[in-house]
Amino acid sequence: MRRVSLVDRLAARPRLTWIILAGVAGFCVPTALMVVIHSPLLAVLVQVVRGASTLVVDVLAITAMQRGVPNEQVGRVLGVFFAFVLGSITLGAVVTPGISSGLGLDAALLIMAFAPFALSLGGIRSLMSIDRHAAASSLALAPRVAQLEQLGIFADAPRSLLERLASESVAREFPARRSDHQSRRGS
Repeated sequence: MRRVSLVDRLAARPRLTWIILAGVAGFCVPTALMVVIHSPLLAVLVQVVRGASTLVVDVLAITAMQRGVPNEQVGRVLGVFFAFVLGSITLGAVVTPGISSGLGLDAALLIMAFAPFALSLGGIRSLMSIDRHAAASSLALAPRVAQLEQLGIFADAPRSLLERLASESVAREFPARRSDHQSRRGS
């Protein structure tokens, strides 16, 4: 029997907006908490939550993009997305020392905590639009996905892959083939 991770189960849901926002909060709140946490053990535990939230947001953001972009454009969109990610990391590495030295470490931590969450709120409408489209698509593809799930070759395939395959498949019907025994008797 296939074991499915929590992230796989979350990614299989047709609506991801609120899960992504919760993940962003799970990333941002631990950063803000570093202002008041003085226990090394508690700081490590809070950073584990931050890391897990980052994983959830990364996987679900890419899943949402794949759902919202036509198949023939996914590669280009992901290329632009990762360019923005690397650009954001670079920008953060450049501006953080100035913010820390100018405003102090606590203010820098609070800015790094709340700025990403504020930016994520700007994407709610787009994510909800993708959710509506994904929910309708998932419902329409359910019969084909059910057929694919019955095939042994797809036993370990995640639902997102099965939906992608189902969306690209074309249903065809063929007349029943007579066996050699039947065709010889009928001649």
